[in-house]
Amino acid sequence: MEDRSLPAGLADLIARRLGLSVQGPARNSFAPALMRLASQIDGGLDRLAVALGEKSFASDAWQTIINALVIGETRFLRQRTWFGQVEGVALAPIVARKALAGRKQLRVWCAGCSSGEEPYTIAMLLRELRVDRETWDIEILATDLRRDAIAAAKAGEYDANQLRELNDDRVAKYFQPAGRGRYAIAKVLRDMVRFELGNLAEIEPGNRHYDGAPPYDLIICRNVLMYMVPDAQRRIAARLCGALSEEGWIAVSPAESTADWFQPLAPVNAGDAILFSTKSAAANRKTTPRVGNAIDPASIPVAAAARRDDRPPIPTKHPVVPKPDLALVRSVADAGRLREAEMLCRQALKADDLNGEALILLTAILAELGDFTGAFDSARRAVYLMPSSAAALNLLAGALLKLGHTERARRTFAAAERLAEETAASASGRELAPAAEPRYQEVNHADCH
Repeated sequence: MEDRSLPAGLADLIARRLGLSVQGPARNSFAPALMRLASQIDGGLDRLAVALGEKSFASDAWQTIINALVIGETRFLRQRTWFGQVEGVALAPIVARKALAGRKQLRVWCAGCSSGEEPYTIAMLLRELRVDRETWDIEILATDLRRDAIAAAKAGEYDANQLRELNDDRVAKYFQPAGRGRYAIAKVLRDMVRFELGNLAEIEPGNRHYDGAPPYDLIICRNVLMYMVPDAQRRIAARLCGALSEEGWIAVSPAESTADWFQPLAPVNAGDAILFSTKSAAANRKTTPRVGNAIDPASIPVAAAARRDDRPPIPTKHPVVPKPDLALVRSVADAGRLREAEMLCRQALKADDLNGEALILLTAILAELGDFTGAFDSARRAVYLMPSSAAALNLLAGALLKLGHTERARRTFAAAERLAEETAASASGRELAPAAEPRYQEVNHADCH
C-alpha cells in the first residue's frame, strides 16, 4: 500500500497516539492488516481514522495496527555483550552503592519488553548480584504496547530457541520443563517482574509512571525509539529522563544513541551498549573498569584533552602526524566535547587511515553530532576494514535508519546481531540455529553503497 492510499490523517494519528512510523520494517504487513480492520468498521477505510480516534490503544482495533507495525522478536540474554556492558557499567555499580549505603531499594523499568525475555534476563542478572526479594525492596516494571506480548510475558513459557544464549547451568537454575519442548520461568524471577500494558507516547511529562512508583535507577529502552517518528523520539526520550532517580541510568541500542534526545544526561559509550547517566550517577563512577573498548571518562582529567608534547619535533623526511590515544578520544566525547573528539579522531586516522577502531569511534561521534551522511561513510569504511565487527555493522545500520533507508537498516541490524551470535557461539563451542536473516556477507554490497 502506497502512502497516498492511506486514509487521510491515519499516519498522523498513528504517530500521535503510538509514536510509530508507518514506514518501519513491518510496512509490508501493515496494508493487509489495515484492510482487514477497515472491513469491520462502518464506512470502511474512509472512516477508519475517525473510528480509531475514539478508541483506547488497548482496543482490538488499535491492537491490530500495533501488531502489524511492531517487531517483537527477542530472546534471553539477547546479544550477551550488550547485557554484560549494561551490567558492568550501570547495574552492578548501582547494586554495590546501594548495598554499601544500606538502602536496598531498586527500581528498573524495561520499556518495550515484548514477551518478557529482557526483564527476566535483568532479574536473572540481579539474582546473580545477590539481589532478591527476601533482602531487597525490588521491582522490575516491564511495559509493552501489545496485549498479546504482555499476556505471553505473564505466562512465562518459552521454547528452547528463546533460551539458546543461556548456558546449561542458567537453564537448570531458572527454568522448569513445561512439556512440548517449552520451559517455564522460575518463580524467583517471575516474582521480581511486574508486567503492564503501556504506551510510551501517551505518558504525560513529569508522571512518575504507573501507580506512583518511585523514580527508576535503571531504564532499558532498547530497539524501541528507532521505530518512532522523530517528534515521538524526542518526547519519549525526555519522558524517560524525567522518570530517572537522581543517580539513574538509561540504556539504549547504538542506533538510539542521539545525545540531544537525552539532554542533560551524560552519554557513556560502552561499545555495544550506549548508556546515559545523570550527573550524580556519573560522579559516583570512582573506578576505571574497562568494558569492551570503553573506559570510564571520570578516570581521565578533562585537562588531559589539552595536553601536547612540548618536545621539539624529530627531523624526518615526512612530517609526523600525532596519533591520539583512542581512550582519550572517548573520554573527550563522553564529556560532551564532540567537535574536539571528532578532531582528535580524524588526527588518529591521518596517522593510520586503516584504523578500524578509530572509524567506529568517529562514526559514533558523527551520529551524535547529527551528521548521519558522514556517519554512514565512516561506518561503511569500518565495515570494510573490520568485517567481523558487530559494532561497526550496528553503527552502519543506525546511519541507514537515520537516512531513511529502513529496510536496509533492518537487514543490517539483523546481520550485526547474527554476527554477534556467531562470535559468542564460536567462543563457547556451541552451534547456532539456522539464520532467519541474511548473513552479513549477503547484505554487505547492497547495504554499504
